[in-house]
Formats: sequence, structure tokens, C-alpha cells
Amino acid sequence: MIISGTSGAGKSIRIVEIERNIIREGGTVIAFDINGTHEKVEGEIYNYISAQRDGLNVKLLDTSLVQNGQETMTNLLEYVMTILCPRQLRGAVQQNAVREALKFAIRNQKNFSTEMEAIAEGLNVQDSTEAKGAYRHLCDILEGNIFRCSEKQIIERRLNIISLKGINPKTQKRIIEIFLGVYWKMLRTNENNLKKCTLVIDEFQNLAFETNTVLFQMLTEARKYKLQLILATQTLTVFSKKQLAVINQAAVKLFFQPNVVDIRQIADFIEPGKKENWFAKLRDLKIGQAITVGELEINGHPKSQPIVTYSDYQSKKAAQPPNLPHNIGG
Repeated sequence: MIISGTSGAGKSIRIVEIERNIIREGGTVIAFDINGTHEKVEGEIYNYISAQRDGLNVKLLDTSLVQNGQETMTNLLEYVMTILCPRQLRGAVQQNAVREALKFAIRNQKNFSTEMEAIAEGLNVQDSTEAKGAYRHLCDILEGNIFRCSEKQIIERRLNIISLKGINPKTQKRIIEIFLGVYWKMLRTNENNLKKCTLVIDEFQNLAFETNTVLFQMLTEARKYKLQLILATQTLTVFSKKQLAVINQAAVKLFFQPNVVDIRQIADFIEPGKKENWFAKLRDLKIGQAITVGELEINGHPKSQPIVTYSDYQSKKAAQPPNLPHNIGG
């Protein structure tokens, strides 16, 4: 599901309404809260995790697949490199320094309290210009103490809110991308035991979204692994034609009040043959209203044409799941 619209148009409230329905139907939600502004509804069963205060129990250097012969060490190292290294770290020599640091960390991780401490030491012991340069690119993750053992775990059949409040925007993006990378691998190797899981990412235009990135793969292959995505953004103009083509494959798209510069592009996105009609409807949308396109049903009947929907969840009580939720390991 793709949700777009300007700030204050009603995206956050609609997302909570959708999340609550997912929980009611026995699903699990993992929502990334960038600024601590995720809407909370009275009676909502939610599990709040502060990345900064509680930490995230994410394991980059899990060698279990290597040990049982399902993966080679080379493949593990390359995958970790892909999700750990920022786009600025492109030099082959710097990348090799990180690769050597990962090997060091795998061999010696029992001597360190976190994987990141082991990787940092793996770079430090090399004592080279390239290793120091790589450390500078990775220092926000290596020194942030975010990825560590934590008592807070993702809980099944709850709204798990991962708050990134208090962390600088650049590091927030890196944390989400690393989390997604580890989760995506677990999903594809059948190591993830969460059922009916939905990932919610606001401001997803800030994440790496080029071909072969984890988010790009998720958008094109998520259905295969029974993963649901809810991706929200204030604008679609920042995406390339190739990216928009992938976004357009989403099962459902909700267009709230758009920015002025977005209106014509979105009108064409909704129904190219009736661009002027949807231009007028987009311009006249009220707060909370969204033009909704995609695989829709109304009272059990398929609806092929775009419709205007609105939120009214505030008048309803949130229903709790029928069974007590249980913890799922990180």
C-alpha cells in the first residue's frame, strides 16, 4: 500500500486505522516512528520500542546458515556489506577494509558486547588510511549503540512501534535500512516466525530505493513472502520513472491532499484517460479524504474504479485480539 499526501492531510490517522484493523484480524505490525509522532489510539495494544533507549536486537553476523551449509561465508559477507555500508563508501579498498573487519568480528564477536563493537575494533586493528576512512563513514552506526541485546522484542499480534526519536535523520535512515536488510533475509530464508506481518514506513522517499536495494526488492517481491508493506510519503515527485513504475504495482494506493506541484502527476497516476477529472477531485479533497485506487472491495463486491474514502475510526473502540500475544525473538 502506497499513501501520499501533504503534511496534515490525514495520512497518520488513516495509517493507525489500518494498523488497528490488522491487529484485530490477528496480524502483526512493525511501524517505524521517525519523530515520535505516531498516532496512538485509546485501547490500542501496542509495543513501544525506543531504538535509542531500549536498543534493537538485530543480528547482522548470524552465521547459522553458514554452519548448516545453506549459505557460504562469502555470501554472508557480501550481504552484510550491502546493507551496512552507506552509498558514500564506494572505493574498493575501503570496502575491502570493511570486509576484513567483518571477518575479524565473526571470529572474535564473543569477546565484545555488541557486533558493532567487534566491527569497529576490526577496522581499528588494521591501522590503515582506508580502514580509518571506512570507519568515518560507519561511525554513526558503530558508535550509536543502537544494535545491541535488548529486553524489548517484536511481539506478535501487536502494533510494534520502533521509535527513532532523538536520532539524527541520516542515522535514522541507516538504522531502518539495516533493520529491513536483516528482516528481509530472515523472511527469504524461512527464519522469520512472524505470521501476517506488515511493515509501516513513513517518509520512505528518504530511504535507498535504487534497483537491487532491499526496499526495491521488497516492493517487487513482498507478496511472494506474504509480507505486507505500507509506505507513506509527502510527495511522489522525487521518484524516477522506474521507481514510479514499481510504486504503481502496489495493490492499493491512497492519495490524500497533495502538494500543488504533485497534483497533475498524481491525476495522471490515478487514471491517465481522465486526468482533468481527477485533478479537480484532488484539488478539492478535505482533510482525512483520499482518492483510493487498486484492489478494493465494498461490502464484498470488487470495485475497479477509484473512489474517495475517509477515516472515521475515532468514533469506534479498538478491539483487542482474541488471544494473548506472545513474544517473538529479535
